[in-house]
Amino acid sequence: MDELEKMSLAELKAEREATLEELAAVDEVLGDLKSQLAEAKARRAETGDYSDRAWFRRTEDAKRVKGAERLALQEALGEINREIKKREHAEQQRDKNHWAWAFVRVVQREAPDKFEQYKRAADVEAALRAEPLRPDQPREGTK
Repeated sequence: MDELEKMSLAELKAEREATLEELAAVDEVLGDLKSQLAEAKARRAETGDYSDRAWFRRTEDAKRVKGAERLALQEALGEINREIKKREHAEQQRDKNHWAWAFVRVVQREAPDKFEQYKRAADVEAALRAEPLRPDQPREGTK
């Protein structure tokens, strides 16, 4: 079981917010590095003066490192979002199942004479869904 599966939905959402903040900070640094490099290249084009090679190399290396960090954060954010979506979908399914269970109980209690008839019809419908129909095969009770 991976780390995200152990977290609650609230913890996942908090993790997503923290990752988004971290991504924004990396983007800010990356933007600053890119603009420094662009200024140095523009200065070279205008005046012919080259920047310090060691500075230029360090800045290029830092840009690559921040780019890799950004990619890792984006991948982590994708995993978090997929887990959140999976959890929210499961929660919606639980709500639907709970409603269906409650509906069956109400019908059983309020209309016991009709309940058996509806139960048989539901059993037939469930059996039909279990086996896919061929296009030329009519559903039971239809022509």
